[in-house]
Amino acid sequence: MGDNYFEIMLDDKIFTQRTPNSKFVEFTLDGIKVNTYEELPSDIKEIIEFNKKVEENPLEFFDIQDLTGGGIAIDQIRNHKDIKKYIKIPEYINGKPVTKINSDVVSIPDLRKKLTQIQLPETLKH
Repeated sequence: MGDNYFEIMLDDKIFTQRTPNSKFVEFTLDGIKVNTYEELPSDIKEIIEFNKKVEENPLEFFDIQDLTGGGIAIDQIRNHKDIKKYIKIPEYINGKPVTKINSDVVSIPDLRKKLTQIQLPETLKH
C-alpha cells in the first residue's frame, strides 16, 4: 500500500486513499468500507490534516541530519503543539529518502505521553 496518496494505520483500522480526489477505503477486522472525506470520523480527519502539515513542512516537526550516501536521518520528533496521538514520518524530506531513525526519536517525556503510534516510512533501512 506504499503507493497510496494517504494512508493511516490506527488501532485495528487502516484508512487509505489512492489519489487526492479518490475516496478513502477503510479496512477493519469487520470488513471494508468506502468513505468520502466528509464521512470519516472526526479524529481521523484531524490526523489527516495534521499529517498533511507534517508532509508539507517536515522541518517544523523533526530534527534531521543528512547522511553520507544521500539519505536523511530523523534524530528527534519535536514536541509540536499540534501533535496528538499519531504521526506519520514522511518517506522523503528535502527530496531525500528518510533511511534512518534515531532509537531515541521520542525522547521528550511530554511527547511520549501524547504519541501512541508512529507510522514509519517504507524507505527506512536503519
